[in-house]
Amino acid sequence: MTMKNLATWLFCLIVTSLHAWQIDSTYKIVLPEKTYDQSVYKFLGDAAEALQKSFADRGIQLPVVRQEVPEPGQKSIFIGFPDGREYKYFEGSIRIIAGDIYITGNDVHAKNRPGPRNSSRAYYLGSIKALTRFMEMFLNVRFVLPGKNGIATLPGELPELPDQLDQMIRPALRFGTGRYSEMIYEYANNSFGAGSIHSYGGHSWYSAVPREKYSDSHPEYFAVFDGQRAPYAKYYSLCIANPEVRELIYQEMLNKLDAGAETVELAQTDGYRQCECQECAKLYGVDDPAEKLWILHRGLAERLLKDRPGKNVMIIAYSPTFDPPQTFKEFPANTMIELTRYNEESFAKWKEVKVPLGFITYIYNWGYYQINGLTPKFSSTMAAHQVRLFLDNGVQGIYRCGFGELFGLEGAVYYIYGKLLDDPTQDVDTLRMEYCLAAYGQKAAVTMNNFYQLLDDRIDQFPTSFFAKKDAKGFTDPATLLTAMWTPSTLKRLESLLSQAEHQVDFPAAKQRLEVVRQQFDYLNNLLKIQFFYNAYTLKPSHGLLEPLLQLLDERNQIFVSSYDEQGRMKTFEHFPSVQLLGIAKADFISNGRLYGILAAPNTWNVKAIREKKVLPGVSGKSMTVPFLASKPNMEFSSGTWKDIPWETLSEIQLNPTLTKSLFKLGFDNDNFYIAVESSLPAARKYVQLGQDGKCWQFDCMEVIIAPFETRDKYFHFITNPVENSFYEAAIGLIEDPLHPLFRGTDVSWNGEWLCQSERDGDIWRLLITVPFSTLGKKPAPGARWAFNLCREAFPDISHSKGKPELSCWSPCFEALTFHETSTFGELRFP
Repeated sequence: MTMKNLATWLFCLIVTSLHAWQIDSTYKIVLPEKTYDQSVYKFLGDAAEALQKSFADRGIQLPVVRQEVPEPGQKSIFIGFPDGREYKYFEGSIRIIAGDIYITGNDVHAKNRPGPRNSSRAYYLGSIKALTRFMEMFLNVRFVLPGKNGIATLPGELPELPDQLDQMIRPALRFGTGRYSEMIYEYANNSFGAGSIHSYGGHSWYSAVPREKYSDSHPEYFAVFDGQRAPYAKYYSLCIANPEVRELIYQEMLNKLDAGAETVELAQTDGYRQCECQECAKLYGVDDPAEKLWILHRGLAERLLKDRPGKNVMIIAYSPTFDPPQTFKEFPANTMIELTRYNEESFAKWKEVKVPLGFITYIYNWGYYQINGLTPKFSSTMAAHQVRLFLDNGVQGIYRCGFGELFGLEGAVYYIYGKLLDDPTQDVDTLRMEYCLAAYGQKAAVTMNNFYQLLDDRIDQFPTSFFAKKDAKGFTDPATLLTAMWTPSTLKRLESLLSQAEHQVDFPAAKQRLEVVRQQFDYLNNLLKIQFFYNAYTLKPSHGLLEPLLQLLDERNQIFVSSYDEQGRMKTFEHFPSVQLLGIAKADFISNGRLYGILAAPNTWNVKAIREKKVLPGVSGKSMTVPFLASKPNMEFSSGTWKDIPWETLSEIQLNPTLTKSLFKLGFDNDNFYIAVESSLPAARKYVQLGQDGKCWQFDCMEVIIAPFETRDKYFHFITNPVENSFYEAAIGLIEDPLHPLFRGTDVSWNGEWLCQSERDGDIWRLLITVPFSTLGKKPAPGARWAFNLCREAFPDISHSKGKPELSCWSPCFEALTFHETSTFGELRFP
């Protein structure tokens, strides 16, 4: 939009109406005395208060009263009175008859379970959807943020109210859900709830066959991996060849449908892996795991069609069932599909398959699991493209995963997305300007429009996708993407625009809304400054470059500390009680997100320790050459093949004094890597066996980290306690599937062959750890360099609850109190 067109648009928007507005202070807002249940009674009351406040903002004071039936001819706005029409889902209507206004809709519990304390998301509230549309059409109200202070009014005179009107409000969606914020905002922006669809948020099998209930009594229900049933895997799978498992899945469907749902989600476990038993391999006569799932789920839908006529199933198309089935081209009449891939290519594939009830989409537009982490990631242009694509392809519902993290920086995009669902033909630039006028007033509107336009432009230049290992520009890590996306000149321009708007706003509500933007922008600005200074520091580490970086980290830590209350919950904004700064757990805040979005160093640095020790982070890692052993080593560490190898020492993780003393030697031969350890350990301490992959780190233990790959983000982790049958092993960063819940994370289900010989002699604990190169999947070539650390956790008492552990390691870590700060791993050289 050019400045000339923008000025013309502004003039047309605020020009005074030539006709008088019919509603004045002689009108009243009337609610029904009796409603479907007490919850609807309350919801209608809350909506009436919002309407009353919007009139009051215009200087029109209207009382709110209740009546048993409408009494026409008394200048009333009737809300929620039945009118004899049949409404479906979230439908409603606006009627104007002889000066009275009737706003009515489908106001019932979506699953026919009335109650006094139900959430609005459990209902169809068609009257409230119709009311928000009425307020937009005839009061120039815009719902820009959740809560009372997020209800804004466009400047200028009100539109003319027609003498007669009968308008049906039929939302395009029958399902619109995700992270909840506040009822009025959600209804205005088409994220009103799941309706009569019972959604598990993606995975129904966990509820059908809960591990807590069946792992001990029926291990045969769970998938076989590596020759063993695996009910205790963090993300477990089921043995679908077992008829009892299939029956439990079906009974779970019936339970939800018989409890009132019209449609139930049917979805496999997250990070699905096919059971490796022979029966599952032969199941349905196909080899493809995805096809087995499609056949299973279609069979359950066919059975449901016979057993529960009129009830439906929503089958998820999610890993590994992203693509349509190949063995059949038509689903039963009671079936809809929930798509988790939803671009043009995906819809084209699904046109070859008959899906009688259409599609729901589970979208990943937002969410701090993406490579952008807790920064803006979805633009107005993207919103328009997606909404139009969905509505063109018959999408009936949207699950917004991760929505609502950045109501300040992404608030305009949230608004545009919601309004396009009302009318996808609307112009994006017009909607953005409309948002800015309503939220920030006429004086700051153009400035904030430029602010949001610049955000959009940068996001459009660096589009990312949760389903791609690389974004469109080829970035694979958040630090590189974010510094390219939010350049210093861009941040400077955004700061200038925001500061200008803060001086331009001239009424309290606009200032309060800008405060949300300000705090979230300060987070973004600080995060990027840290990254730019860190990049400079890593090129040439020095105390001169370090101190400005530490000062920025001090600012970030202050943002962190001030964002949480005493109970560890993230605070909300004073004037927007349902809006949080970022709305995430502390650990994810520190790292700017999870999965794709994790930024470790320098965000995880222990600034206090770095200053006290006067060290330069990143240059303190140790190194050593690993000697080749001519003969097999044994537990005699001072003789034989170990005799001439010097001891290395473990120090406190940040070089503080330590009570526990630990020494070690390393060696290797053609087949194995060896670690010999002697550590102090009081003879009086006794331990219980924790088995395989127990919480070994909660007691005295020795930890080994080996990274034989080119990147330190992939490594193996071994832990052992001073007692037999008490050990842990995991692979970190080896899962490359971005849809797997353990993508780039810790895979405890990984089991490697390794040996730990352990003995206690008085107050000394000796270990000989043997790790075959075959377990690591790699053998060191001459001159190879591997990352490595040996670490010790020592507790003052056998019970971990009686004190924090004393942490020591070979290569110290000033950056954070963790053994997993990859930048501080030591380096091994192989001759």
